[in-house]
Amino acid sequence: MDGNQVVGFIISEIMTNSFGLDQSGWIKIIGVHPKHMGTGIGQSLIIQLFKQFKKKKSIFTRRVKAVVS
Repeated sequence: MDGNQVVGFIISEIMTNSFGLDQSGWIKIIGVHPKHMGTGIGQSLIIQLFKQFKKKKSIFTRRVKAVVS
């Protein structure tokens, strides 16, 4: 948050019985305000999401790095 303004968000889903896995965590969408891109907000959102997924030990996660130019 920048003051009272939201500058980033992430929406995820826990899927069951997908790709032969009991549960898997999926990022549906992530967004960061253009003025705040490149400051690590998106990365922080993903790290916090993965921490939540890992608390539920049966959720499969895999980190993939994507570079967009």
